[in-house]
Amino acid sequence: MGEILNGELSDAALESGGYSRRQIAQAVSPRLQELIILPTEKCNLRCTYCYEDFAIGRMSEETQAALEAFIAQRVPGLVKLSLNWFGGEPLVAKGVVLRISRFAQKVCEEHNVQFDGALTTNAVVLDKELLSELLDCRQNFYQITLDGWGETHDQVRKYADGRGSFDQIWQNLTSFKSLDRDFEVMIRVHVRRENLKELPALLTALGAEFGGDNRFRVHFEHLRDLGGEGGKTILSPVTRSELLGMEAGFRAIFREAAINAGHILQPGSPAVWDQRIAGPATGLMGYWPY
Repeated sequence: MGEILNGELSDAALESGGYSRRQIAQAVSPRLQELIILPTEKCNLRCTYCYEDFAIGRMSEETQAALEAFIAQRVPGLVKLSLNWFGGEPLVAKGVVLRISRFAQKVCEEHNVQFDGALTTNAVVLDKELLSELLDCRQNFYQITLDGWGETHDQVRKYADGRGSFDQIWQNLTSFKSLDRDFEVMIRVHVRRENLKELPALLTALGAEFGGDNRFRVHFEHLRDLGGEGGKTILSPVTRSELLGMEAGFRAIFREAAINAGHILQPGSPAVWDQRIAGPATGLMGYWPY
């Protein structure tokens, strides 16, 4: 989570366990607020490794109203509010996402408070039109996961009826490029022993397709047991140290494909803010262990 300088954590970040001094200062400031909101625990996919139980449905009207009241009360004392949408799949309840985002945007504009938002989404329903609606209310950061190229992805990231999801996600991702809007998409690539041989094909396609657009970047994560029944299916996960040893090679494949496609690579960097979490049933639920 620390600052990255030429591919490495900065000295300040290393000294503080992975966080820079700037990030720590932001985390304890009462004038910066990030809300992690779960508008639903339902999902339109059934990834084999998922830890969710999909027990709680769409956030109730009462909880939405309470969340709006909290935002209205909190915003006047802030310099910035950020929303972070999680699930389940948050866009299964896209009406909730849009309602709360529009409300927060309006209140922030009334009090001259900075406002933005982020979604962790599987992107199967995030077409160009919905993305435009979300960007209109400043929800401008998206984390979207790929588990490999084509069928390799589809083996683990599938609909409830068993159909693969890759083609729909890739179609949506590539359509975003035609929007003349500011946004950031972090493509999270899961690294697992079962997809190591196929990852070069995915990275080649990513580099050729997105390497020249600085609104897109790639992040690598080792798939591991995060709990639930799905976690038990991960029998021999790639370790963090193994991933660190592989990442330079992965990025070299991406860069070569981007250069071969005539692109110029441009780096980006994420930010970390103070966070709380809200769920579909209970509203505010304390601090998120980031």
